[in-house]
Amino acid sequence: MKKGASTAATAEGVSVPERVIHVPKSISGEAQAALNSVRPTTPPFPELGDKPAWRDLVEKFNANLAETIREQVASIPGRASQETVAGVPVYVAEPESVPAGN
Repeated sequence: MKKGASTAATAEGVSVPERVIHVPKSISGEAQAALNSVRPTTPPFPELGDKPAWRDLVEKFNANLAETIREQVASIPGRASQETVAGVPVYVAEPESVPAGN
């Protein structure tokens, strides 16, 4: 992909600068909806040697992803928490109920 190029979702599929990749009709409606979901545009990538700019970009992507995941986790019945085990952050997800056989 060319420097500074980005992808975007359209009603027909994922758009890359050179073409549109159509969503397959052979997959479930849910899968089609996921592939058709709006994706944020990506800013142009920094120069390869610009480490501070790359760190800043990664920090922004991570913050955005954390917010997205937080919203998704909030909609799932169960509990999620962050703990520290031996100095390492650990994310724990537990369903509301567990079948007796598990």
